[in-house]
Amino acid sequence: MISKKFTKVQKSVIRKIYDSAHKDAINLGLGEIQFDVSQKIKDFAKKVIDEERVRYTPNAGLIELRNEISKYYDDEISAENICVTNGAEEGLFSVLTAITDFGDEILISDPTFIAYESIINMVGGKAVKFDLNCNDNFNIDFSDLNKKISVKTKAILINNPLNPTGRKLSEREFEKIIKFAKLNNLILISDEIYRELVFGSIPKSFLNEYDNAIVISGLSKSHLMTGWRLGWAASQNKDLMKAITTAHQYIATCAPFVSQKIASFVVNQNDEVEKLKEILRENKDYVINFLIQNNIEFITPDFAPYIFIKLNLDDYDFCKYSAKHKLIIIPGSGFGKNSKNYVRLSYGLEKTKLMLGLELFLENRKNYLARENIII
Repeated sequence: MISKKFTKVQKSVIRKIYDSAHKDAINLGLGEIQFDVSQKIKDFAKKVIDEERVRYTPNAGLIELRNEISKYYDDEISAENICVTNGAEEGLFSVLTAITDFGDEILISDPTFIAYESIINMVGGKAVKFDLNCNDNFNIDFSDLNKKISVKTKAILINNPLNPTGRKLSEREFEKIIKFAKLNNLILISDEIYRELVFGSIPKSFLNEYDNAIVISGLSKSHLMTGWRLGWAASQNKDLMKAITTAHQYIATCAPFVSQKIASFVVNQNDEVEKLKEILRENKDYVINFLIQNNIEFITPDFAPYIFIKLNLDDYDFCKYSAKHKLIIIPGSGFGKNSKNYVRLSYGLEKTKLMLGLELFLENRKNYLARENIII
């Protein structure tokens, strides 16, 4: 009785590990930075609730918010070409629903964010994976990418910065992806939800580099608004945006009114984001020093809040073991075959808990190695 396309969809590895964890486990796993929204946001939300009638908005979102998002992209995109969504993931679902015919192939990297393949399956497409080279800092293997193109290829979906590896695309990779998409007449979907949390200069967006690019973003990470469900999709291609907005209409009607009003207020305010980045930078430096002192390999992160750690052991089995021993971390193999034997650790939490979590990681690793009689 269940749809055949849905039989390919399972609960994510992230949630399986999380759900199996000890009730007192320290969470270094979920992609949620574990600080509360600013008091500024709370006060503004109260003001909206007290003074306005909370209601439906236009399907594409409040025009005042879309104008602010346009400003975020330096006014190089029209507010008419922006659709506000219930978080970035619903934005991606709306995009893939709008563009995917049954049997269409969507290129995704290996490793990449867990949800991509499942959503592609849910809308009747097929995910085709190209390699990020684990022997070359998880850079894109363009030779492999070129082999994966076919007459059925409709789009390439990439995230920049890249989850789970913690790095951003180099300028060379950025330009070559655009050239590849143009040469093969593909839709380029770019998930840029972590763009504001890059250490150093904010990377260029694909939005203004290619007419058939669709950018997904939102405030869940940069403004700690995971529970407020506020994201967006944007493209220079009016026809694509018309279809995406229609898909969004039937999936969700509109994003939450209060969240849209808050986003209008904060999307172009950087003070709180910079404060958050400073805390995360301190946490990152602490984690890196800890790993170096304990001779543990890792990929140096370009953005917060992830660091990708090389284990040289069965990552999935170790993460299950660790979850039962009061620490949640995520196995790299859940993101793809190329990240087997890695784990993703999130350092986006209060430092005392982070320190305890790292000590638990070390203890669990030592005990797991002893249990399995593994010598590293």
